[in-house]
Amino acid sequence: MARALTLHYHYGLPLSKVPPVIESMSGIELSQSALTQAAGGYCAEGGNIHKAYEQLREEIRQAPVVNTDDTGW
Repeated sequence: MARALTLHYHYGLPLSKVPPVIESMSGIELSQSALTQAAGGYCAEGGNIHKAYEQLREEIRQAPVVNTDDTGW
């Protein structure tokens, strides 16, 4: 699942193309729906990504200086 989501979110592979790539590399069958549900679970309150996001927000709140990204990313 981590490899599949990395292909999508880090490398920009469209979500619909991730399952066939994973299957060709590993033989593991995934559905696009399974990937979407997994990502949603990680981002939901209490999920790993949500926890990391909250921790980063707290660090920024306490930082003496914060550099902004004005590019919109």
